Amino acid sequence: MMRKAIATVALSGTLPERLEAIARAGFAAVEIFADDLQTFPGSARDIRRLTEALDLDVVVVQPLRDYVDAPRQRKRKRATNAGADEPARLSAVTGL
Repeated sequence: MMRKAIATVALSGTLPERLEAIARAGFAAVEIFADDLQTFPGSARDIRRLTEALDLDVVVVQPLRDYVDAPRQRKRKRATNAGADEPARLSAVTGL
């Protein structure tokens, strides 16, 4: 069975507003844009609780935007900015 999913970057508004709109539109899953993790005032676990309350599966968290085919210097900067705590934050959102 195919599930419909959409990326948060495809909508405008705050993260909670976008997630609520995604759920109301009938999507079953969501891709969380990396900037959402940085700009959301709550924790990654708060995002996870919100997606669970809306019955949305998190299928992808996009941690390294503009990474593929980027100049080597940008790749180093993006990877460095991801930081050592990034895997834990991503795990908290995805539940993995």
